[in-house]
Amino acid sequence: MSKKLLLAFFMILGVIIRGNEISSIRLEIKNPGEKAVVLDTMSVNVEINGDISVTTYDMTFYNPNSRILEGEFSFPLQEGQKVTRYALDVNGKLREGVAAEKEKARTAYENTIRQKIDPGIIEKTAGNNYKTRIYPIPSNGYKRVVIAYTEVLKNKNGSLDYFLPLNYSQKVNNFSLEIKMLKQESRPNWIEKIDRLEFDKMESGYYAKTSLKNYKPDKNVRISLPLDKKDKVYTEKTDDAAYFTAKLNLENNYYTEKPKAKNIVLIWDTSNSGEKRDTEKELALLGKYFSYLGNVNISLYSIDNDFLSRGSFQIKNGSWDQLKNTINNFVYDGGTRFNKISFKDNADEVIFVTDGMNTIDSSEFKLPNMPFIIINSSKESDSGFIKYMADTSNGKVIDLNREDIDTEFDKMKYNYLNLISYEYNKSEIDEVYPKSESDIRGSFDFSGILKGSRAEITVNLGFGNIITETRKILISADTNSQNISKIWAEKKIENLSGNYEKNKKEILKTAKKYTLVTNETSLIVLDRVEDYVSYEIIPPAELLDEYNRQMAYRRKNEQDEKKNGLKESVEVFERRKEWYVKPVLKSERVRENVMKVEKNTAVNDYTPQPSMPAAEMQSEPVLNKSAVALSGKAAYSDMKQDEKAAGSKDTGGKNLRVIIYEGKDRNSEYINEYKKVKPENIYEKYLEMKTKYGKNPFFYIDTADYLIKNNQRNTALKVLTNIPELSLENHEYYRILGYKLLETGDNGLAVKIFEKVLDLKGEDLQSIRDLAIAYEINGEKQKALELMNSILEKRTPNELELKGIVINEMNNLIEKNKNKLNTKMIDKRLIYPMPVDYRVVLDWSKDNQEIDLWLTQPDGVRVYYSNSQTPDNNAVIYNHTTFRYGPEELLIKKAKKGEYEIKVEYYADQSQTLREPVIIRLEIITNYGSKNEKRQIITRRVENVREFIDIGKFMYDGK
Repeated sequence: MSKKLLLAFFMILGVIIRGNEISSIRLEIKNPGEKAVVLDTMSVNVEINGDISVTTYDMTFYNPNSRILEGEFSFPLQEGQKVTRYALDVNGKLREGVAAEKEKARTAYENTIRQKIDPGIIEKTAGNNYKTRIYPIPSNGYKRVVIAYTEVLKNKNGSLDYFLPLNYSQKVNNFSLEIKMLKQESRPNWIEKIDRLEFDKMESGYYAKTSLKNYKPDKNVRISLPLDKKDKVYTEKTDDAAYFTAKLNLENNYYTEKPKAKNIVLIWDTSNSGEKRDTEKELALLGKYFSYLGNVNISLYSIDNDFLSRGSFQIKNGSWDQLKNTINNFVYDGGTRFNKISFKDNADEVIFVTDGMNTIDSSEFKLPNMPFIIINSSKESDSGFIKYMADTSNGKVIDLNREDIDTEFDKMKYNYLNLISYEYNKSEIDEVYPKSESDIRGSFDFSGILKGSRAEITVNLGFGNIITETRKILISADTNSQNISKIWAEKKIENLSGNYEKNKKEILKTAKKYTLVTNETSLIVLDRVEDYVSYEIIPPAELLDEYNRQMAYRRKNEQDEKKNGLKESVEVFERRKEWYVKPVLKSERVRENVMKVEKNTAVNDYTPQPSMPAAEMQSEPVLNKSAVALSGKAAYSDMKQDEKAAGSKDTGGKNLRVIIYEGKDRNSEYINEYKKVKPENIYEKYLEMKTKYGKNPFFYIDTADYLIKNNQRNTALKVLTNIPELSLENHEYYRILGYKLLETGDNGLAVKIFEKVLDLKGEDLQSIRDLAIAYEINGEKQKALELMNSILEKRTPNELELKGIVINEMNNLIEKNKNKLNTKMIDKRLIYPMPVDYRVVLDWSKDNQEIDLWLTQPDGVRVYYSNSQTPDNNAVIYNHTTFRYGPEELLIKKAKKGEYEIKVEYYADQSQTLREPVIIRLEIITNYGSKNEKRQIITRRVENVREFIDIGKFMYDGK
């Protein structure tokens, strides 16, 4: 493994909206002199044309440091708001983003960063939340990014409502806000506004603008526009079709009073993200609703990483103090597992207070056959999933984030219109969305494709299946508005998402065609046309001709990827087998200095801290057996004699011992506080310390480790599940959780977590391998085998040693499960088991790290990255690739009598984000490849570059 100088770590500028507030997150700087990337300029442009608004953020980031940095900007959008534009400054010009598969876009972005070339990406995380990453922000320089979103404005209290949240807590050097209202006859009204912002009449509407220096934009903007009660139609002509969006303006009296509920199931989301909700507002709404109901029976449940009954309550004459006190005493902690929800209560309705964020287990959540009223007060929410729960149960969405309590109370009290049907000539109109809609108030908008120049569509609305309102709308292609095709595509995708797995391909196809950010696609900007060609991402128009020319040449010279991938795997495997079949030489102690000048820190000078043995793993002796591959018997008959001698012996009979040292006791404030209390009070003290340390993932890891030491495993699991809630869809945080779950033996949940990692980071081979290991440990052996083989069929010239490690694991899996696995898809050239006495595999949670295994043998010979093989051919370390997730693999063919020492060195961090501690995982296996194989998984936290970690020792008594 080649070693490089440690480069500077990169700061992240995060902007996360929590509750009703946007807060700038300034992460702690560990290196003196480093400063956070700042938002230097923010120009917001709002254009409202009738009922459709386009909001554009034009932002310039400034890097005050003397080194190049990466910037990250996270933000949520409200229901109905969708990102429709992304552009990045490339060489002084704005380049528009193009849509690509999420995995492909992320791979292109991260690989381009490693080449120090300009990329930018915007992707959807959880719910309706988005994240953009931009690189590079030059040292003492600027980087410009443009993001726009579109929405069809809703009617509110007889007016159109436009809302722009601007509660940003940091000052911006240059701030401007410009609002244009086209074809607006009446003067708009300010509901909320910022300084020096007033409307002036222009030729065809109204205009307002303000520019401010050194300004903290900490006030929202909300505008009420006089409503034209006529139904509206907007069309857009493109090369392939004419798209339309129609909006029906409805009177507010389209409702009926629903029967008062007598029995209610109330589910309260108590996961960690619940702290971001406005519980005061939620309780105020419930108080008003219960007062209206008068007498009602409540069955109360809580949901986080578990689903718990919290008792039954009888509300009489609207008095609910006991229930309210119970809710007020809830603790918000742990991740969210909606599939845990299960109850047998017969109820008139279910009230579910949640942000809809399902962070732990995405298994299907089966709704009981009763209406769900979903109450959400958080801006960080999964509005799509919330709407799905409401629509499929004939329930309601209560949005306290956007509406006031009185408005949403009426929504709970009454039944409102729902869509019953459309009537139109299918030769004139096609693909009208949405297909279903409930709780229609004030207005209803729908979109479709117009095949000719004119057509008529009838919309039937009502209650249940009874039509009470019919509207006929004439669609004409005479007008041409912007983004109508994107609005139509978004509605189509929303409809398809109801059966996500079945419609995944169509969702991807639609999103790519209409340049949309979805769960399957991202928008990306790359620098050179060669970068678009490398990843087969169709570029913006100005690069398209050159892209097509290069792609034609590339396709002409393309070869079979699978064939080349297997060829790579066979070559790697043959090199490994060459080492394995070499006989172990008998020799005296090797007296040589194996330290190289590449590393300045000599292990000889390193004095480890005293460690106490934490665990011992000992294998029981069994009879030796011959190793025979499942479908590789023919290959064995052709082996040379030395191959038979080295490769057919089983190591199962040796008394091999492993002692693992306890992890370093963190001298942190919270650990010291835990030590002061009784074991039964640790969790209470943890909740107290959480207010100070709750944003640090390693606070939860350290706390969980301490709880496990005190025999509180279930509580430790709950604490660990907080980690994914800290950063929406952060694959590294999920990977950390997966490592810890395998360590604690929660294998089934670990599988779910690594499936999530693969979904988020499927372009990384390590994500595939992580899931394969989890499958194997959880007993899902065939799934593990198929994933391993999928790695070997890929062409991965930069990750060859990972393939070698997977080949070893695949052969071991086959050997231990003879006649139980379907191995027909496996290339016979890759089947050859290589049992060894000891095997250690090291990998880690964070990308762009360089971490190394060190082995000291009983004879004093050290094995590590630059002395990777012992002179006697007995031990070897296979290094993966510099600055990835690992893995590294240590193999010892035949254990020598005495003690081996195992260490890990945290050599370098080349990540482009703020340096954080890293979790390393070690699989330590004795008698690898035998019936007597013993596996132990441990994790350790590493923080300081050039730090050595004592892991443990191997002991063999020669018997």
